[in-house]
Amino acid sequence: MSQISSFDKNYPLVLHIPDTMATWPWPRDINPHYQEVKAATLEWFHSFHAFNPRAQHAFDIGNFGLLTALTSPHLSKVHLRTSCDLNHLLFLIDEYTDVESESVVRDMTAMVLDALKDPYKCWQR
Repeated sequence: MSQISSFDKNYPLVLHIPDTMATWPWPRDINPHYQEVKAATLEWFHSFHAFNPRAQHAFDIGNFGLLTALTSPHLSKVHLRTSCDLNHLLFLIDEYTDVESESVVRDMTAMVLDALKDPYKCWQR
């Protein structure tokens, strides 16, 4: 039995992705607080200086606030801000854990989970 190759070097590999938005049946809504919340979240997030300027620019292009505003079009301004801040932190953690060893990632995720479970712990000392 001959082995079947997943691609032939003589033919380019082409992947056709359908335009699902062309026939999307639901309206595309965005949270009306998006612009104001985006600015506040970015100001807060940039205050951490988590990346060098080039990496920060690349991170900002991801526009995680827009993702949040599109997936949560009916949240209040306060809840949208909380969700935007959390999404930025989760994507930050993802960036940091991509380049660390397993033991460091375990420690980082344990700290993050602890902070989410007991956010007031640092003030209870």
